[in-house]
Amino acid sequence: IQAWPAVSAPFSLGFLLRDSLRVFSLGLSVEPGTTPALWAFALLLLLGFAGGSMRGTQHTTHNSKEFPRLLTTLYLLVPIASMYVLSLRRPLYNPKFLLLATPPFHLLIALGLCQIARLTHRALRSTRYAVRSTQTIAIALLLILLLAPTARSLHNYYFDPRYARDDYRGIARTIEATARPEDAVLLNAPSQIEIFDYYYRGSLPEYPLPRERPPDAERTRAELEQIISRHNRIFGIFWATDESDPEGIVESWLNEHAYKAMDAWYGNVRLVLYDVPPAADRGTTYEIGARLGDGITLRDATLVSRQVEAGDVLPLTLRWETTGPLDARYKVFVQLLSPTNQLIAQRDSEPGGGTRLTTTWQPGEVIVDRYGLWVPPGTPPADYRLIAGMYHLETGQRLPVARDGQPAGDFIDLGTIQVVPPRVPPPVEALNLARRIEQDYGQVRLLGYTLDKRGAEGQTDAPLFPGDTLRVTLFWQALVQPDIDLELEFILFQGDQRLAQVKATPTDSLYPVSRWKAGDVIRDPHDIPLPANLSPGRYQLRLQVSRADGKALSPSVNIPVALQARPK
Repeated sequence: IQAWPAVSAPFSLGFLLRDSLRVFSLGLSVEPGTTPALWAFALLLLLGFAGGSMRGTQHTTHNSKEFPRLLTTLYLLVPIASMYVLSLRRPLYNPKFLLLATPPFHLLIALGLCQIARLTHRALRSTRYAVRSTQTIAIALLLILLLAPTARSLHNYYFDPRYARDDYRGIARTIEATARPEDAVLLNAPSQIEIFDYYYRGSLPEYPLPRERPPDAERTRAELEQIISRHNRIFGIFWATDESDPEGIVESWLNEHAYKAMDAWYGNVRLVLYDVPPAADRGTTYEIGARLGDGITLRDATLVSRQVEAGDVLPLTLRWETTGPLDARYKVFVQLLSPTNQLIAQRDSEPGGGTRLTTTWQPGEVIVDRYGLWVPPGTPPADYRLIAGMYHLETGQRLPVARDGQPAGDFIDLGTIQVVPPRVPPPVEALNLARRIEQDYGQVRLLGYTLDKRGAEGQTDAPLFPGDTLRVTLFWQALVQPDIDLELEFILFQGDQRLAQVKATPTDSLYPVSRWKAGDVIRDPHDIPLPANLSPGRYQLRLQVSRADGKALSPSVNIPVALQARPK
């Protein structure tokens, strides 16, 4: 532990003792501070410390009584004292490091309860009106007083997102739902493998890297090369890399040799998806020569293919160059747009997966920048437009694009990409539904939906304000080969008042229902503009499904919508 960087702010011995008492007695899911319950636990602990010397002396020697109590006391105090001494040079307070001291704490608390029971028995035995059950009632009341505060702790633990642990369960479920047989799991910080395996029910090969501390860079890179030669995609799980891989050997190598398609946080753990095209698929390079801003040039772009399955990754390599030093950091965006300019897929990152910041570019240096664009499962088969560009990291302002000295908007058109149906329809778990419905409308089934603020897709905590655009993504499944088409109507209500209305067709007729194949799973996004004059509050968005001849199909679906007041 002493070799690790500081993991906490400096702390006093008094803080360490108080917080250890809080964590051991009430748990981590209670705010730091002094509560009456902590005083009760402290009293029991003191009685436990003194418990051995307060017994009678018959039939046992003094030493035989004192030794167990002394050993238990040392068992509790030595880990706490060790943490304090070690932290004088490099603060490293983390309650989990004191986990081994919890057994003696609870032994001493139990001894304190026994001491209260003994004292209560003595007091009642000398009282004229004492009854046998009084002692039991007194102990039961004391236990209730001690256990009641833990109800708050348990409530916080299960329901308060502030105390949510790193979501390895969510990582495991995501991998199980989206993985293919030729994929693999790489755990950057090998110590994760036990907790990951606790939740993971799949059968993908697992590679814990680096295998030693400090990492052997050459050995790690050689093993990474072997891994990507055997697998088409890598699910990387990154945790505590400052300790396990401080030089970023694993992630830097993967950023240079594979295509990062997803980078999502699950608590303090990241799940990253890398696509690894076969070595023979070098792709086609297209000369671009577009200028962005004052000095950045996109020289060319390389696509492995212009065709991709829904649910798979489109690999793209961009090569940048600058004519002079850059004093600002820029992010690259790569987007897949529908014929109606609806955003289908997006990947935003600083160049090189975050390892080649624009402020480090040298004039004349060619920056090789790889991206994996993950096409969501259920994306309708059709032709889409691929675009790319840059924007300022802090302001979000896109850089203007010029070609042949003429303004050309704020993005670069990289041509058409054909999305084709997957070989096997995705499981429902891969769709990441906000609400699962499973409602049949004749030949098709509405599996469920997700609800987002347009421009903040996937950000479940993004507030929705009057005047925003609500994105409702429906997910359908063809039960048989449909021979009809459908129409949709979205109506926003508050009480009986109709406030907004949008009519549409599934996939905006990009892939009509009558062309669906049996078993197809279709992702169907729709944008609903919210009137700017709405008040903050709760609303209902009603979805009415109808046949193309106007016959309404039952039942309609009510989607709850909550609006907040826009900050002034």
